[in-house]
Order: sequence, then C-alpha cells, then structure tokens
Amino acid sequence: MPMQDDVRNRLRLAIKADAHPLASALRKGGGLGIGGPIPDFEDHEAWARRVRLLFNVGPNDMALKKAFDVFGFDPCDPVSWRSLLQAMATVLEPEIDAVAAKPKKRGAKKKWVPSLRLELVLAVDRIQRESPTRVIDEDACAKLKKQDDIPSLFLTTGVGALVKQLDLGRRQLRRLAERGARELPASLKRKKKL
Repeated sequence: MPMQDDVRNRLRLAIKADAHPLASALRKGGGLGIGGPIPDFEDHEAWARRVRLLFNVGPNDMALKKAFDVFGFDPCDPVSWRSLLQAMATVLEPEIDAVAAKPKKRGAKKKWVPSLRLELVLAVDRIQRESPTRVIDEDACAKLKKQDDIPSLFLTTGVGALVKQLDLGRRQLRRLAERGARELPASLKRKKKL
C-alpha cells in the first residue's frame, strides 16, 4: 500500500502545483500571445498555435520524453499523445478516484459523552423501578431501545454496548458521589440543541 499512497500523493501534488509552468502561464494569459480564454473551436489557427506550444516536448520535460521513448510514441503525432494519455489515465484510474475523493478523517468522533451516559443510567433506572419484577440490565436496555423518546445513539447501539456504557455511567456517578458533589459538573449536563 505505500506505493499507492506515494502515487496518489505525487499525483495530487502535481495537479496542485500545475507541474508545467507553461500551463499556468497560459491560464493566466501571460505574455505568450495565446493566453487568456480558450479560443473558439472554429478558429483553427488559434487552436493550432496553442497545441503546438503545449505539445512541444522541451528539454525540461524529462518525464514526458522518457514516457514517449519507453512506449515508442512520437511527440509530434497527436495520436501518440492521445494513446499515451489514454494509457496513463487507464492505469491511474483508481488513483485518480482516490485523489478526487475527500480525505477520510482519522478516527470516529467520540459518541458517548458523560451526559448521554447519565441519561442512559436514569432511563434504565426508571425502567427497573417501574417494573413489578426485577429486571436485569440487559433486559432493561432492550426495553429502552423499543421506546420512542430516546436519543438516536441508544437506537444504533447494541444491547451489549448499552450495558457497557451503563456500567461506565454508574461508575462516573459513584465517583461523583464519593467526592461529595452536590451539583452535576458541566460535562454531565445535557446540552440542548438549538
């Protein structure tokens, strides 16, 4: 995989840097006489001037010279340019897709915050108190998932994971009680959405 990352990075950098200084000069309309907007397709002379200038493989175009030599293409032949470009685009298609895709952010956002754990503890406690028989944590969490007015994170989390978060929430509350906290800290207060 390091090879792919290297190709992707080089491709991304080459596109961003606009590797050919002539191309950026043409886009800016620099003193080449053919810069500025793309000429009318029907103006064959303007197109020919532009193509001759751009498709000229100069002494600084070492990578292009190498590609034409290795594959036996002629840099003066438009069909060779098309064939070379088609071959490179076909080979680089997965890399092009990867460059075009938005970069993935590292790691998932932290979903379980102390306020959600507190809400889970209170909801499970309410279910266990309202039941005429003893309800274990797994069953209480399963019942909780069937309710309508719960946070979406409770719905998307499995019962086993809810029990684990319930245990973590109870530990947080025990630590607060041991410290003698009279008021909930700001991290446990649920933030209301605007």
